[in-house]
Amino acid sequence: MMIQNSRLIHNYHSRQVMLTKHNDNNKGTYVHAAVLGALLFCAVFFISTMFSFFFDQDVHAASSQPQIYSYVEVESGDTLWSIASQYADQGQDIREYIHQIKGINHLKNSHLQVGQKLLLP
Repeated sequence: MMIQNSRLIHNYHSRQVMLTKHNDNNKGTYVHAAVLGALLFCAVFFISTMFSFFFDQDVHAASSQPQIYSYVEVESGDTLWSIASQYADQGQDIREYIHQIKGINHLKNSHLQVGQKLLLP
């Protein structure tokens, strides 16, 4: 009986040691995964920041040239379509030109008032 009890205690102790070692291995795995994840996040963040910086410079370089606008005063019977047809470049899409006019003049619709001044691209 004594041998059986000591064997039982030994087996219990062995299982506890193995469980502890197993948990320690899992903790190490989680730490390694967390460190690897953090490094991967930092690398992706750094690379995306660099790409956005370089591509952002190209956008600013292209748009750094000052836009020269002319303006027209709306007369009776004028519409955005008639103004755009008169001032758009040859071959330019009238709808796109109207969209640009509405954008730079902050127009929400196509209603014009006599005497209103419109900036033209």
